[in-house]
Amino acid sequence: MNAREMSDILDPQRVAEWLETHPEFFVGRDALLERLKVPHPDAGRGAVSLLERQTLVMRRRLEQVERRLQGLLDTARDTEIQYRQLRALVLALLESEGDDAVLHALADQLGDQFEIPAMAVWRPMPEDGELTPPQHGLDSATAALLEALLEGRHCRCVALDAEQWRRLLPTHPLGVANQGSGVITRLSIGHHSGYLLLATPSRERFNPTLDTLFVDYLGEVVGRLLQQSRR
Repeated sequence: MNAREMSDILDPQRVAEWLETHPEFFVGRDALLERLKVPHPDAGRGAVSLLERQTLVMRRRLEQVERRLQGLLDTARDTEIQYRQLRALVLALLESEGDDAVLHALADQLGDQFEIPAMAVWRPMPEDGELTPPQHGLDSATAALLEALLEGRHCRCVALDAEQWRRLLPTHPLGVANQGSGVITRLSIGHHSGYLLLATPSRERFNPTLDTLFVDYLGEVVGRLLQQSRR
């Protein structure tokens, strides 16, 4: 057998495939397993036996599984906390009567439960022409700005510059923030009835990667309560 034929036979891929289809090869060859040496997975640490390498590989896989499991547990814990906070908020809203009471309860709960310091509700001006903060009459310019920030979505996290903060949160007690972030959701009950904006001076709080499920649900609850109070 010449060198070329020997090289073909000992091709690493062919050897790997052969070992995969002949797992019994190492049965009764414990001494061979102990003598086989492979590179340590950490460069510069020499060689280890095949058994040691297998142990290292399994240990790293176990660590990866543990990290994924911990991530799932952390997510589940955070979701439960958010659920309990949202539940307390919704119950507080249901116990309130009238637009002003509902929205003041909402502002209090957002600050206490979620540490969200700013909010505004933009909705069409009622027939009596009266809206008190945090409610504001929705004009075409403000509607266009909110729609531009939503980019065609029902609910979206957005970055807010100083001008947007001034226009969308005109009566916030903290004044105008140099920058911030917020989440906008539509108040829609069968038809479009306005917008709810939650905001904070932190640019990182409402980043585009955040899930908006809870805020979307909150918008539905607030929309229904405001609609009922006008009947």
